[in-house]
Amino acid sequence: MSKFFYSKSRGDGMNNMLVQNSMEILSNKVSSIDQEVINAFLESEADEYDDTKIVEVIKILEQIWSHQKYGLEEGILFSNVLDVLLHCDPNFIKKLSQSVGITITHKDIKKGKYAILSRVLRKYHNKKVRDYFSKFLEFNYRAEIATIMADSKSSLIELKSKSPFESLLWILVCQLNDEDTLNYLKETFPRDYAYSLWYCLISYIGMEFEVIMDRPNEMSQDQSNSLSSIQVENKKLQKNLDKSEKKKIQLQRTVHEKEQNEKALRGQMHDLYEDALKETEFLRHQVEQLKREHEEEILGLLETSQEERISYQQTIDNLRQLLASRSNEPVNDLNDLEGRTIAVVGGNRERHYRDIIERYNGKISFVPEDQLSLVHHSVMGSQAVFFIKGLAGHDHWRDAMDAAKTAEIPFVYVNTKGISTFERLLVQFMKQSHEMGYRIHSV
Repeated sequence: MSKFFYSKSRGDGMNNMLVQNSMEILSNKVSSIDQEVINAFLESEADEYDDTKIVEVIKILEQIWSHQKYGLEEGILFSNVLDVLLHCDPNFIKKLSQSVGITITHKDIKKGKYAILSRVLRKYHNKKVRDYFSKFLEFNYRAEIATIMADSKSSLIELKSKSPFESLLWILVCQLNDEDTLNYLKETFPRDYAYSLWYCLISYIGMEFEVIMDRPNEMSQDQSNSLSSIQVENKKLQKNLDKSEKKKIQLQRTVHEKEQNEKALRGQMHDLYEDALKETEFLRHQVEQLKREHEEEILGLLETSQEERISYQQTIDNLRQLLASRSNEPVNDLNDLEGRTIAVVGGNRERHYRDIIERYNGKISFVPEDQLSLVHHSVMGSQAVFFIKGLAGHDHWRDAMDAAKTAEIPFVYVNTKGISTFERLLVQFMKQSHEMGYRIHSV
């Protein structure tokens, strides 16, 4: 025989009926406050009722079960047997019943499954009958039992999607007596557990289980009809529970994907920030390098410009001499400083510079290379400045240039350390001053 299955659900129009039947069946079993809690649970969707409220429902139902004569274990077995009788083929039930001495007539089969159910329940008080159905359930769920025994907790999630929840309860409570795994099932699926307690309780009370066990001759036909109503409502409720569970799983998956996307985005932003810092540091070094190269280039251009200026001046002097010789005009002796003071900045060869300047009737104001503080005073008291390249630092050059501009006196840049070059530039300076009243421009 193939394994039987069933589903429990409720549609939009069944909530009130479930509550109404629950109130009628449990009316003298619970207080009005507890009844309202149970009703709210039955009316709610899976995502509208939190676990804290479900725990309260479970406590109420377990309290009701504690006052029943035959207890939860017998109630769970009874619910599973009812599902067998209502969902298996009538001819199979007939053969099954014959094994325990229950005769199912052709007339019973013709009337339908509820007539068969009534026939079997009249003998259900017999322990032999209950043991036989227990053996049948054990055989039918042998694979599930083996799976739970091998890996009790981790296997429950997969088994729940394949087997009725009441069947898992029967395996743990009636077959294995595994309280630890039962508690895990209750904590993991509190809503399903609460509903199963309610469903088994409704079947137990609604079908008058204690009458079946203690006074089978008093059984009424209404019991079968009551169970039929319960089963219909139960199927629809379970279907809705399954939909809600799928919706919950989908929402959890969506939340997880969102968290993963946010994590990936934060990682990308961090990488971009690190790249930006590295690029900024690289550009800063590039700017500093370009600035240094630019300063060096400017200094080089200044030196080159001074050398070119000196070369042009020499050419001009030569042309003047040539013009003077061709015009047969006497060339005056222009090599005379006429007592002017010349500031010489740089080096430590004062004696040589002094001899040359005094030879041309001039005075010297010498600034050694290690006396930067004397530059300004020396230049301001002179009529021209000669700066010796290589024998004075950049600070000497800057201070001498600034002072020459302030005093508006010529600034001569001597590009070598040679004494002869110094004398040549001094003579050139004197000629320019006498012939044209022109002063060598400062640089």
